[in-house]
Amino acid sequence: MKQLLNSFLGPLAILFFLVLSSQPVQASETIFDQAGLFSESQKADIADKIALFKENTGMDGAVVTTNDAGGKTAQAYADDFYDDHQFGVGADRSGFLFLIDMDNRTYYISTMGKMKELLSESRIEKMLDHAEDDMVNGDYHLAALSILTDAIKYSDRYQYDSATGHFKRIRKLTPLKTMIAVIAAVIAGIASYSSIYGTYNLKRSTYKYSYREKGQLNLTQKDDQLIDTFTTTRRIPKPTNSGGGGGGGGGGGHGGGGRSF
Repeated sequence: MKQLLNSFLGPLAILFFLVLSSQPVQASETIFDQAGLFSESQKADIADKIALFKENTGMDGAVVTTNDAGGKTAQAYADDFYDDHQFGVGADRSGFLFLIDMDNRTYYISTMGKMKELLSESRIEKMLDHAEDDMVNGDYHLAALSILTDAIKYSDRYQYDSATGHFKRIRKLTPLKTMIAVIAAVIAGIASYSSIYGTYNLKRSTYKYSYREKGQLNLTQKDDQLIDTFTTTRRIPKPTNSGGGGGGGGGGGHGGGGRSF
């Protein structure tokens, strides 16, 4: 009986271990739901999205909610929270944080390092647009997922070029684009062939060139004589002084943008 029990418990223990190891990333590492806006299952959904973003980009991501900003603006609260919790990857601490500030009624995206370029001002505006209805309707879980989905979408479309220090767009040839290009090429080829063929066969015109009447050659003679030549020289003095300048630099601070709801 004991041997039978052991033979049953062994596979069961292995199955239990596999189930535990397949659980989503712990939400506590990436989600700080201080305002209590998310259920446990919603936190798991958000954590999975953050994990996918991190895997795609090698950069950091977090979602934070609060109902007490401590007198700070949403921007200041998000930037400070990012710094205080030491988010970011690499020397430039690349990553982003999405804040839902119930105190200031503002949702805000704070970026750092390479994320400041990947999530540019125009892209952040689009992300905020996509999440606006959910924020207004109180669907904060869907709003967070919308922001993360857009961040993943941009990370799929752009790749960081270490040689230039900038992101470059990844050009992907989809089946639809291929089909459109082939159809356009066929149409253009047929139109070009028809035009040339019709012209050479004189199907579009009865015009005949009167080469006997217009084939005349008139020659005239012209002589150019050199009358005189002279050269003028002038010394151009060198400048006594020169100046130059310029400069610029990128700050190590945060980027981002937000909107009221």
